Amino acid sequence: MVVNGSQVDAVLFGRDSLLESMTAGTVMVCSTIALGELKPIAERARARGVTVVDCPVSGGVSGASAGTLTLLCGGEAATIEAQKPFLQAVGANVVHLGRSAPGWSASSPTT
Repeated sequence: MVVNGSQVDAVLFGRDSLLESMTAGTVMVCSTIALGELKPIAERARARGVTVVDCPVSGGVSGASAGTLTLLCGGEAATIEAQKPFLQAVGANVVHLGRSAPGWSASSPTT
């Protein structure tokens, strides 16, 4: 997992990036990044035929080590369901919050 929007962008679109070789499929963004960063990333991926699922995690290092993370997923229900085996491999709780990037708002601290 990467920790911010710049890293997500670099992995997907930078030199030797993931999307250089993808023309279909799904990418799960498991970082809590700003919605203003996520939307353009998702649009650029969609132009290549790739779906982006907003999927920040909660539970920290201890949850990752124990396999008890909670994944807060935003995307189409069918896409989330298709990815569930992969999501359940890293987390104990997979929560689908709706279609459009709601994971970000659920995992962001409120002030």
